[in-house]
Amino acid sequence: MTPDAFHYATRYAIRKEAGLQHRKSAEAPSGLVNGSNKDFYVSKKYVVDRNGDDLFDATDVVAYVNGSAVTVTGVNAETGKVVLDVAPTTGQIVTVDYQFSQASDADIDEVRAETEDWLTRGVKGYIDVTVFANTPTVNYPKLFSTIVKLYAAALLLIRDYGSGADTDLTSKDGYKKLQLAKSMLSDWVAEITDAGSDDPSSRAPRVRQKNDGTIFRRERNLSDSHPDKDDQFMRKQ
Repeated sequence: MTPDAFHYATRYAIRKEAGLQHRKSAEAPSGLVNGSNKDFYVSKKYVVDRNGDDLFDATDVVAYVNGSAVTVTGVNAETGKVVLDVAPTTGQIVTVDYQFSQASDADIDEVRAETEDWLTRGVKGYIDVTVFANTPTVNYPKLFSTIVKLYAAALLLIRDYGSGADTDLTSKDGYKKLQLAKSMLSDWVAEITDAGSDDPSSRAPRVRQKNDGTIFRRERNLSDSHPDKDDQFMRKQ
């Protein structure tokens, strides 16, 4: 869930599941330390959300000058630019803690949207997922978070966003996660179907049919001009 939209899993959770969230600590960024320069650049990109709030901003990078934390006023995910509030003076040592990934936010958003669409189709008729999106305070099956995390991570691995990894092993791990996500969703549907739900709106649809003993379907569209008793029977409601 994010402040501006409903999601079952954060970008952070999906990256972690896929093994595409990496930590960099005490890195000395490039940039002049001369008392006037505030702009520094880290070596790894994309710089990403590290606190799991699904937002990327200056709070996701921690900078230090001579070992003391200083205020970061800006950060650019693609270029790795980190802007400090106060320019460090000559001789001071600047270090930065941050997290990075080969998969950008746009990459994550693409697979997450595809995954949530798949989940919505899979539970249609069993539960109304629009309630969660329209009212984020409504509790939703927590299993959905795990399913979405697994499925989206699987798509990332299968598409080989993890550069530098063994493609074959990465893809195989992705397909395993994909099958696990599908199996978990199937199990959830089976439980709902077998046990029902306390919420009638989330129960599996049941087929109901009225029968008065005849095995033949009645034709309801005959005109009133048919005088035959058999026709009258067939028009019976």
